[in-house]
Amino acid sequence: MRSHLGLCLLTALVIPGLLAGQGVRGSVVDDASRPIANALVEVSTPAGEVVGRAATNQGGAYLVRLATAGIYQLRVRAIGYAQVRLAELHVPAEMIELPVVRMIEAVAVLPEVVTRASGGRCRSTPETGRVLAPLLDAAASALEVMEQTLALGRSRHVVEIVQRSALATRRDSIIEADTTRLGGLSWPVVSPGAEELRANGFASAPEGRRGGRWVFYGPDAAVLFSEWFLAGHCFDLIEAEPGSGTIVVRFEPTGRSDKVRVGGRLVLDQTSLALRELHFHHRNVPGNLPDGAVGGSVHFALGADGAWRPERWRMWAPIALPARAGQLVRLQRNPGTVEVSGRVVEENP
Repeated sequence: MRSHLGLCLLTALVIPGLLAGQGVRGSVVDDASRPIANALVEVSTPAGEVVGRAATNQGGAYLVRLATAGIYQLRVRAIGYAQVRLAELHVPAEMIELPVVRMIEAVAVLPEVVTRASGGRCRSTPETGRVLAPLLDAAASALEVMEQTLALGRSRHVVEIVQRSALATRRDSIIEADTTRLGGLSWPVVSPGAEELRANGFASAPEGRRGGRWVFYGPDAAVLFSEWFLAGHCFDLIEAEPGSGTIVVRFEPTGRSDKVRVGGRLVLDQTSLALRELHFHHRNVPGNLPDGAVGGSVHFALGADGAWRPERWRMWAPIALPARAGQLVRLQRNPGTVEVSGRVVEENP
């Protein structure tokens, strides 16, 4: 009797999970019918709320489970390809097979203005604006695909982190470095969210007169391509290094602000539009520090599993010296620097 009751209880626990098997599955290929691995598949409501994500496997297959039946939209993105959208998918209370998604390689057609727009002020024009739209879309897609596929946790990496501090004294410089190995790869740029950064800027000051430290934030995909960031920054094309095979998009804050903001550049592959590098520098830093005193860079690479990911990165900022009695903690012009760098040293250990 006890065994029978236990079996009934187990059945009651398992069957609802089996019945709640609605979702979508399918495959993603290129225009030559070759499977595309590590494509990001997102299912969202008609209002745009993402309710499920999956990355395609080496055979290009994906499966996204959904909590409820209903009408959904599907978006597929892969680095180097134009995104594909499927609207009004009627998903019943069961798993359904979708038609094969075919993706076309992204192509950039650059005007002559690219080679003329070098340094100096941001000089975006209607001509560059027409070109920038697909480039920014490609960069946004690349960043989010990398962030989300990392969050899905399919690949394993060993990461080496080095923290180095250099403090200048009257006689000499004190340099310290610590190296740590971690068995995982996460997104290296810390960002609290677009709305918080819009309201407070890309830095938070220490609280109180003696304690705490300055904290600086970098832009991730959600921030860089938010409506607020796009509206408050000027984007233009600048000349890439000859023979590099890259396209460089610079961004700089517009207007005046009493908050810390960021400028920088995106470096894309000229052929595939894959994002190779992200560089950012904080502007309007307190303490009258020069441009470039705070910032970071991330270099991206194609891993052995066919997925793009951060390969190496570096962030740096000045050190806030302890305050004297009655003084606020503040950044000095040249007190020293702290730098954190990281790199992938092993894949799929």
